Amino acid sequence: MDALLLHGLGGGPADMDSLAQGLATLGVACHAPCLPGHGAGWEDFVHSHWSQWSAAAHEAYAALVGQSPEPPLLAGKDRESIIRDFDI
Repeated sequence: MDALLLHGLGGGPADMDSLAQGLATLGVACHAPCLPGHGAGWEDFVHSHWSQWSAAAHEAYAALVGQSPEPPLLAGKDRESIIRDFDI
């Protein structure tokens, strides 16, 4: 089984390490992409937009679909999580 772990606003993939480690003990392959504008400094962040983050998250999810018999798990870390934008 695969899981897509999405970090929160202004965060990065490392924010999902604890969850990824816990899921890995259960045999779940975790994928935590860095969303556009995150992880490279404030200037990149302020020039990024929600639509870019959403598109990147959907692309990452689509890449996982079909890699295992079960649909990918989806988890996020943010009060205004990008997960609400998924229709699954």
